[in-house]
Amino acid sequence: MIKSATIIGSWRQAEVKRARKYADEIGRVLALYKMELISGAGTGISELVVNAYRQYGGKKYTAYLVATKFMKEVGEGLGPKPDKIIRTKSDYPERNLIMARNTKLVIAITGGLATLVEIIMNAKDYHHPVIVVDGFPIAKMVKALPDLKKRVIFVKDVNNIEKVIEEQVKTIA
Repeated sequence: MIKSATIIGSWRQAEVKRARKYADEIGRVLALYKMELISGAGTGISELVVNAYRQYGGKKYTAYLVATKFMKEVGEGLGPKPDKIIRTKSDYPERNLIMARNTKLVIAITGGLATLVEIIMNAKDYHHPVIVVDGFPIAKMVKALPDLKKRVIFVKDVNNIEKVIEEQVKTIA
């Protein structure tokens, strides 16, 4: 049974405003199933999901941090305080690889090319189930790659998120 889920997507505030209802529902469902929430500890989509997760009683939030200098270079800040911090002392691509090795389920809501790389790595290289919220540019990017498209689970309706996550939690040992 899956006991954790990794949230990926954009940390840029302007890109995540539209995703609030999805972030809230994902946070609620992860808390409901008492799953550990994993993210890169940043702002943006991660922050929205973590805040919802906490609001609904989520108890275990783990954050994988890049070296501080890399966050400063791109202007990313830290989001909500995690229960556990894993300091990778690495750049973003290496941190994302470390996260991929240590997860079993990935959920992408927003994002661009870096998020696409994370989806490819998780779905193709590690064979993890990856849920992508449809209706955002990241879903279009995934759908443009036929081999990747068939490896990803798309969810458009916010009301179907719980069902999709529940199916993954029950099917993966």
